[in-house]
Formats: sequence, structure tokens, C-alpha cells
Amino acid sequence: MEQPDISAKLTSKPAIMLYSLFAIIYIAIVGQRQADLTIYLMASKDLFQGKDIFYTGYIDSYRYYYSLLFAILIYPLNYLPMLAAQYLWLLLNGLLMVGVISILAKYFKLSALSIKQQWLFVVLCCVFSAKFVFANIYCQQITIMILYLTLQGLEYIFSGKRLLGALLIGLAINFKIMPIVILPYLLYRRQFVASAFIAAVYTVLLFIPALVIGWQQNSFLLGRWWSVINPTNAEHVMDVEQRGFHSLTSFLSVLLVDKPPDKYELHIRRNIANLSLTQLSYVLNGVRLAFIAFSLYFLRTRPFFANISRAHRYWEISYILLITPLIFPHQQHYSFVFAVPAMCHIFYYFLLQYNSMTKLKQRLLIATFTFSFLTINATFLLGEFNPYYEHFKILTYGVLVLVPLLAAFPPVKSE
Repeated sequence: MEQPDISAKLTSKPAIMLYSLFAIIYIAIVGQRQADLTIYLMASKDLFQGKDIFYTGYIDSYRYYYSLLFAILIYPLNYLPMLAAQYLWLLLNGLLMVGVISILAKYFKLSALSIKQQWLFVVLCCVFSAKFVFANIYCQQITIMILYLTLQGLEYIFSGKRLLGALLIGLAINFKIMPIVILPYLLYRRQFVASAFIAAVYTVLLFIPALVIGWQQNSFLLGRWWSVINPTNAEHVMDVEQRGFHSLTSFLSVLLVDKPPDKYELHIRRNIANLSLTQLSYVLNGVRLAFIAFSLYFLRTRPFFANISRAHRYWEISYILLITPLIFPHQQHYSFVFAVPAMCHIFYYFLLQYNSMTKLKQRLLIATFTFSFLTINATFLLGEFNPYYEHFKILTYGVLVLVPLLAAFPPVKSE
């Protein structure tokens, strides 16, 4: 029996005013600090001065890892006072996160849950995703933009607006290579035209900066960019250059190597093996392939079969997004905002099926949720021990647990 939908209350004027007030206060607080936007703007200035922005150290020797086009597009913010530029950037991120939520909300039928379950669903989604959303705002990152462009692009493609969708996804891949994992998925789902459009858009976007900085400088910097982000680089195999890295490269490095070159380590044992760099690369690529191969569990159809439900499409896309920051090197905690769609799916189907579960299954799932929440949000809950959390990469454990949880809740066939 369907229940009244609480969506109207969540989107009422008083609710929107409350969200807006909270967002304005939070942005006003964190917008005053120096963070990643400063690096973006410093790199964009250097680009127009003819410098090699990919091998220049910025704040605390951090490098610029994003595209030439992004550096050009963000350059106008340099004409604003720094505080105004930061506030504008964070406001844009907040609006894009609203866009992400709006896209995800279309895939869940709240009236299938009781009123109590609907509120619990909203609370669980907010509580579990808060760490990653706030981390992006706090660090003034670009990842929310990448997630929005990817999700909205997919929405356009599957609604028949292939060129518009390709423009958004091509732009996302240009800014940060991570969304390229969407291309093989689209090919599997018989979106050949959209895939060709994305490849064409991406190629064109690589060379558009030549109109501004010249062909020779653009070609030179593209080569320098690739030399920095190339996943086969030794520093991306043993990915411990910074304390906050949490992808499989960092996770397996500290787990399988006795003394990785980690200047932040606490000299507390955390490894269960001692592999060489070559052996580690084999294991790492094998684990990556295993995660990629596990996509077939979610796809569940023959290749080039496009007739699937929206709920099923959401399930398989949420898995692809979930593993994306795991399989790419050099990923920090904010990159796992890509896990938010998977979290929403897990909680919706957990609540939908809760009454039909055995007590044992209910308790096991709640215990697993608790473990994931505590490991993901440890820095929020007990931040004084953060060096230990980073040393043992416990956030990665919390994210990895989401993989079997997502696999345990296939969408209802009728949806």
C-alpha cells in the first residue's frame, strides 16, 4: 500500500530557506580559507604567462592536475577579490550538488515506503554522504562538478539528447579523466552514437586551448599533463605521496609493502606482506580488473542490450561510479562523493525490504552500515586521531564495504 510522499515537505519554501541559510553560513565560514581553488587560480595565471603549470609546485608544493581548458575557463575569477572568487566557486558547487540530488531523487519512489521509512531514508542518505559533500566544499574541489556533469550527461543520453549529453560528459572527462569509465558502459548499453560524440567532443576540447595559448604550447603542455597523470607512473603504483590518498593504489601499498616511501607513516605496522614494486603493480592491476569484471554482476544482460528498467540502469551506474575513485590513483577523500548514488540505492532497498528480512539479516546489515559509517566519518567523530585513520586508510575500508552492500540489493524487477 502506497503512503503519502514527503517530497512536498522536503521542497517546501520553509525547507528551502532552511537549506539556503545553512549553506550560506557554511560557505561563509569555509570560504575564507586557502584551499584548492587557490591552486586552480594560480595555475591559470601561470598558464597565461607561458609557464609549465603541471610541473610547478603551488601551495605546499601541491601540483595542478586538471586540464588546460579548465584553467582557461576559471581564469576570469582572477579578476575578483580572492574572497569573492571563493564564495562564488563554493556557491556554484552548492547549486551543482542540488542538481545531483534532483537527478538522484527521480529514481526513488518514496511512496513505496512508510512515512517513518521515508524520513529515515532521507536522514541516512544525508548522514552517510555528508562527509564527502562537506569535504568537497571545505577543500573547494571540482569533484561535485564532475559528478553533476556525468549524471546529467547520462540523463540526456538516455532520454535521446545524445549530443547534449556527450558535451557534458566530454567536458567532465576533459576536466578530470575519471568519468572515462562511462564510455565502455555506454558501448555495452548500445549507445554507439553517444560514445562517438563523447570521443569527438573530448578530442576537440583538448585542442581548443590552442586558440588561446598557441598550438605549440598546447601540444607541449598536453604531453606534460599526461606525464603527470599517467597511471603507470611509479608514484601512482605506490601512491603514498600524500597522507590523504585513499584509492586502491594507496590502500594496497600500505597493506602489502613493509615500508612504502610514506613520509607521514607513524611507524606502526600495517602491512600483511612485503611485495616488490613490480609484484605490487601486478596485484594492483589484478584487483582493479576484478572490480571492473564484477560490473558484469550488475549489468546482468548480454552486451548491446539496451532494454532495461530505469532502476536497473541506476543500480549499474551507481556501481561504476562507486569503484571509479577506487581504481584511479591519486584520489583523496572528497573523490568518494562518487559513492553517494550507491549509498542512496542501498538505503532505499534496505528500507523497502526490511520487513521481509530475517532478524539475522537485519542485524548483519545494520552492523555493516555502522562499520561503514564509523570508518568513513571517523575524522568527523574523533578528529584528534586523524593521523591514525590516515595511516591505516580506514576510510577505504568503509567505502569497500559499500560494494557487497550494493550487490546485495538488486532493484525490484517491476521498477
